[in-house]
Amino acid sequence: MGDRSFKPLITPEIMRILVCVHQVPETAATSAINGMSRGPYRDPGLTYRMNRFDECAVEESLRIRRTIPGSRVTALSLGPAEAGGAIRKALAMGVDDGVHVLLEQAEHVETLAKATWVAAYLRENPHFLVLTGLMSESGMHGMLGPMVAELLNRPCSTSVIKIDVDLHKAVVVVLREIDNGERELVELDLPAVLSVQTGLNTPRYPTLSNMMRAKKQVLLTVPSSSLDQPPATLIARGLATPVRMRAGRFLKGTTEEKAADLLDIMRDKGFL
Repeated sequence: MGDRSFKPLITPEIMRILVCVHQVPETAATSAINGMSRGPYRDPGLTYRMNRFDECAVEESLRIRRTIPGSRVTALSLGPAEAGGAIRKALAMGVDDGVHVLLEQAEHVETLAKATWVAAYLRENPHFLVLTGLMSESGMHGMLGPMVAELLNRPCSTSVIKIDVDLHKAVVVVLREIDNGERELVELDLPAVLSVQTGLNTPRYPTLSNMMRAKKQVLLTVPSSSLDQPPATLIARGLATPVRMRAGRFLKGTTEEKAADLLDIMRDKGFL
């Protein structure tokens, strides 16, 4: 839960929120495998968009800002040059500032490295609340938020579906999903890190004025080489497309004929 002996004095003017956003290929896009790389090849021809879990995190950060006049929201993304598109989308949705941690390498970057760079930025630029999506649609690790919290010794909660900030007590109260469909109510001291689940809100469509502002706004670019460098704890040795082991079969005919064929298949497989 972090250091509970320290209670920061929080006012709306210093209530800064950081939301981490990630850019992923469109669902229908197919990422090619580059034989010279150990990670997915970022094909310039692919169309990218913001990770849907992060869209919910952005929307929630804007909702919190609305309840705390004077607070500010910054969107941060890690990646190559084109990753700035996710930040522009967040700006178009209404966040105040954008930070791009520029990665020089195009190959796979492990989550610990990303968390190390986010934590390094937060040490130099403190924010009382950090929001991430529960996971990225491309990696599905779900570890960025907890790792950032551990590196900063901050309390953390995952699978969050409701957030209430209490500035007077310097705490955030969250409702989170746990196993078996149950829910848990948790109070965390600020500053804190939260990983939000989809479904806690409906991400807004960008307004035309915000879209125009997002195109013109200058992003703060921070080279990853200028931040603390993470230890090489995980090395990707290779990447391969799964080999198709079997083909599907479509049953044709009337309902009775398809039912009879299905029974025959199940008997042949030894299921009956």
